[in-house]
Amino acid sequence: MIIINKSGYLKYKNFEFRCALGKFGIKRKKKEGDNITPKGTYQVVSIYHRNDRIKKFPSKFKLIKITKKMGWCDDSRSRKYNQLIKLPSKYSHEVLYRKDNIYDLILVLNYNIKLQ
Repeated sequence: MIIINKSGYLKYKNFEFRCALGKFGIKRKKKEGDNITPKGTYQVVSIYHRNDRIKKFPSKFKLIKITKKMGWCDDSRSRKYNQLIKLPSKYSHEVLYRKDNIYDLILVLNYNIKLQ
């Protein structure tokens, strides 16, 4: 079981990782865009990683390398909302390949996504 606590740490077995949370913490989600990390039980559906910063590690998932042309659509008007997109994009998005370390490892959960 993976647990994310209110301090912003993801815990799995004996491992602990700092993670990004919504500005207003972990709560029951009311609506999209409320800056809340949803409370609940979810499955990991895919893992993205910066290969230059995190070397290959054992996983039952296919590890997807983050490239400079990758983004994540956060524009609810787009049909690609909450999905991986190729950059540049005319819709609002997060750039996944960044100078800071916030998106070095991304676990995509089965919450609010359209599985293709």
